[in-house]
Amino acid sequence: MVISPEASAAITLLLASAACGLCYSKLAQEPIRRKQLDVQYVKACVQDIQFKEKTLFCQPAFDSLKDEQFKIFYDEVVITLGCSTNTFNTPGVDEHVFMQRQLLHIAIVVGGPTGIEIAAELTDLFVGDLMKLYQHLRGKASVKVHDVAPNILTPFDQKLSKYAQESLQKHKAEIKVSSHITNVTTDTIETRKYGKIAYGILIWAAGNTQRPFQTSSIL
Repeated sequence: MVISPEASAAITLLLASAACGLCYSKLAQEPIRRKQLDVQYVKACVQDIQFKEKTLFCQPAFDSLKDEQFKIFYDEVVITLGCSTNTFNTPGVDEHVFMQRQLLHIAIVVGGPTGIEIAAELTDLFVGDLMKLYQHLRGKASVKVHDVAPNILTPFDQKLSKYAQESLQKHKAEIKVSSHITNVTTDTIETRKYGKIAYGILIWAAGNTQRPFQTSSIL
């Protein structure tokens, strides 16, 4: 049995393509409940665990049943908290980074594998299909990658980092290194080095951080 408020898990390798419309967004999701697997799925949140009694106290993950609670008894329990987007406690990130349509400037925070991949996908999209469909917008769309490190793709070989940077710049994507984000608003990011920069879409690709482990009482 799997208990989770989400019925699927994201396939991270497809997220960049899904964001650019190159594949259907649902293809980037792996359903928990499948006919090939003998797994019972319960859409709920575990609110409390009584280890001595081997009991889970659960709340249905539906708005209409949010005040209900039920118990599930177990023989063995595996706790997998998953992860959340790492905001580094930057003010405003949680409220404002979900693809707002205002301007055609796209700011991508952190030049790691995910950030660089989506930057490449977006520049290809702008140079290719979009500019053929919307020729009056030619030259107005832009992609800018911000990274607090002195280079992009820092965990990888320097040759790969240099190649990625030159390739992106060739396609008119700007690379802003040593760019420390101090605050995020509805339409701007504030940086220590470059000041305040307006954006239309902000993509936060700064990796993941562990979820807090919280229950009302664990015995």
